Amino acid sequence: METAVHTSESPAQSKALAQRLAQLPPGRNREEALNALANQWVHKLPFNDAANLADAIEIDRESDASLTELRYVIAADSTGASFAKRFEWFVEGEENPDLIRVGQLVSNWTRKDYNATAAWLRHLEPSPVRDRAISRFATMIAGKEPPSAVDWALQIADQPQRDHVLRSIYSDWFSKDQEGARAYFLEKKIAPANGVPDPEGSH
Repeated sequence: METAVHTSESPAQSKALAQRLAQLPPGRNREEALNALANQWVHKLPFNDAANLADAIEIDRESDASLTELRYVIAADSTGASFAKRFEWFVEGEENPDLIRVGQLVSNWTRKDYNATAAWLRHLEPSPVRDRAISRFATMIAGKEPPSAVDWALQIADQPQRDHVLRSIYSDWFSKDQEGARAYFLEKKIAPANGVPDPEGSH
């Protein structure tokens, strides 16, 4: 039995429909219903309502990807809660958080509120999620604030990821301001590693 989803649903109607969808057994119908939730109207609900509905859906092998997508849309687009609360809900609800989605959430928030994102990042506990969040933030601000981007990148615990971000920042900065890029990397004593340019050897 197919479940029709209409974009003109009111929040109350959307909530009632979502509750019915959450009770569907695993299978193609629920897969399609979850995709409809994510793509059409779940963002109309306040965060607490949307999050409660998503939390009521048991994860199974078939719907795992669709449920992650649904949770991402709620974290990215719902209203009535701070980004920090929505992000924390998204990460804690995933056994293995989707780091690509983590980066996308941080990118979206950085575009909207750079200062609030920076303040929030300072309070994250060390983890792969924190590394990915800082990676995206540093990359996002590198064009306008390369020194700050370098400082943030140096806080990434995972060395390959840290080196990758530093290479990207240096390459972009060097193309615009060779002396500035060299001087700052020398000041920070960033040694060449895994392809990170050697500022002293760039003269």
